[in-house]
Amino acid sequence: MNDIKLNIKRWEKEDFLQKEDREAWRTIAYQLRLHEGKTKISRIETEEEMDAMKKITETLRNSIPDKSIWLNKEEIPEPFKLEGSELTELTQKKAYKMILRYHSRQPGNDQTKSRIEKTKKELLQKTGTCMTTSDIWINNGKEIIPPKMNDLLWKLCHNRHKVGAWFLKIKGWENSAHCKCRKLETMNHIIMECPLNKGPTIWDHMKSEWKQSFPKTQWLQPTIELIRGLGPMQLRKSPRWISEAYIERITEATWLIWTIRNNRIFNKREMPTELATKLIKRTLQIKKETEWIYITKIKGLGYKDKKALELEKKWGKENDK
Repeated sequence: MNDIKLNIKRWEKEDFLQKEDREAWRTIAYQLRLHEGKTKISRIETEEEMDAMKKITETLRNSIPDKSIWLNKEEIPEPFKLEGSELTELTQKKAYKMILRYHSRQPGNDQTKSRIEKTKKELLQKTGTCMTTSDIWINNGKEIIPPKMNDLLWKLCHNRHKVGAWFLKIKGWENSAHCKCRKLETMNHIIMECPLNKGPTIWDHMKSEWKQSFPKTQWLQPTIELIRGLGPMQLRKSPRWISEAYIERITEATWLIWTIRNNRIFNKREMPTELATKLIKRTLQIKKETEWIYITKIKGLGYKDKKALELEKKWGKENDK
């Protein structure tokens, strides 16, 4: 906080050029001016004070405001709106960056931006994590998510999958827009709802498997919005390696459901429910064994690798394979 208070005036003079979300920072600057005052911090000495501090912390965490409120420019009275850079701070380099920013285009059309905003809101509500648009685009392509899933996430964000309403635009193909269960085939229906794709069965299995593996961490029921923002996801009150375990499981389940659907549509192969359950179990087992190979190799070289230790926690003891 002290760092923000010391630097925010300088950032404001530069029109928050180095910050991604200018409107949020402008609102923060205005709010800081309204609430400026001295803060007294005392050392916690007794257990009662510690319990009181924990309750206060929990209350603050559960009262995180919706980021869309921060971005409402109308909250700042007109005399306090400061836009642009001060001439005393302006250089040729900064002016060039501002011109580029002014003419830059965000990826996607208005519908894509709307889907990304829904994803950001869902992440904030379900995980307490406030993400930017760049966080979603960049982290959906990170190493923990396989390339095949990167492509699926990209198409999810842009609504580029050729399903449902896409066929309504083609004469003679209107019947392909609907699933066999007579509902319009959207990606939400395919991955989350359709019993023919074994989605509900697979998600129920993932929930029970999660409770066995991580009994102290609550299962977060996935939605299509959460899947769009899978890359940057951070579970509430959990270390990063548990969040990565969740991301890996959702990735494998989503891809399996999508594969089952494609086999059913294009190869006319229906998958029995028992086989779908066995397949997701086998998929997780292969993932577990692959990561254990990494752990064994690192330990064999005598390294105390941080990632190896996290993998041990993620998958349990070696003899539990």
